[in-house]
Amino acid sequence: MSEVVEKPAIVDDLTTAMPESSEPAYQAWTRARIENSLAEAKSHPENRIPLSKIWKKFGLEY
Repeated sequence: MSEVVEKPAIVDDLTTAMPESSEPAYQAWTRARIENSLAEAKSHPENRIPLSKIWKKFGLEY
């Protein structure tokens, strides 16, 4: 069995912003996803998780 050689991740590759896609279908898809999420958040505010709970979960409370 051959071994899989994994290329180590370069920090700059993981932290550098990627250019936005200029493909119209992708832009339409992302815009629709964002608009749907915002509409859902506005129509059901009771489903939102308070930031204090999220901070507590990750040990970032102060």
